[in-house]
Amino acid sequence: WPGLIDAGSVVGLFEVGSLRETQDFSDSATHQPELRTSVALHPDSELIPVTRAAGVLSAYVQPDGGTISGQGCLVELDGWVPPEMVLLDKVALNINLPRVPNLSPELLARFTTPGNDPQKRRKETLEAIKEQFQRALAYDKVVTESKAKRLASPAPDPRLTALAPYAKGEKPVIFVANSRGQILDALSLTKELKLKAIISGGLEAWKVAKELKAANVPVLIGGTLRQPGDEHDPADAAYANPARLSESGVKFAIRS
Repeated sequence: WPGLIDAGSVVGLFEVGSLRETQDFSDSATHQPELRTSVALHPDSELIPVTRAAGVLSAYVQPDGGTISGQGCLVELDGWVPPEMVLLDKVALNINLPRVPNLSPELLARFTTPGNDPQKRRKETLEAIKEQFQRALAYDKVVTESKAKRLASPAPDPRLTALAPYAKGEKPVIFVANSRGQILDALSLTKELKLKAIISGGLEAWKVAKELKAANVPVLIGGTLRQPGDEHDPADAAYANPARLSESGVKFAIRS
């Protein structure tokens, strides 16, 4: 029987929920593409043998902090030290998209104040993501041209250097998005920035299956034992999500 692959987990980075010192999957910065989960693995974690005994032998260990969280790695859940576990480092870049307010225009207007406008904050966050990718492309272009012309290179920038391969579409960008609005935001960013994208979570992916198919963007479904994303959705929406994506021709996998 082949081992299962969990395509989105914090195993090896997380131990006890009530102790922050045992949680290494997130950092305090907003944009941190240079962070790598491969350097924070805990091979002696009690959760690893339990996960392995359940049949999961490999996992994509992902970061989960800020907006641009960092780069995940593919590991096998066996090894004495991190280098023995890591099969492939810097596999993908994880990005947490802002939530889209799920309120009627009347309620949204009622709860919006000059200092608290959720729609404005969402747009600002999306623009900041675009700016980071655009800066990475510009930085990479300058570095490449300076090397070709044997000129002095610009000051090293670890964040832009780490972001450049993803900005150029060479590596996949995983957008953590569950609601219909978040997924549409991810598809919009993908099209505008010409990214190689994957949706992770995808609770309401069935609502935009046609758009996902047209964009050829796969989905890593974050489990099916979940409540519907909207109170008006069918009770079995999460259970039926993979089947609806399959019927629409969208590539998908189910992660933890």
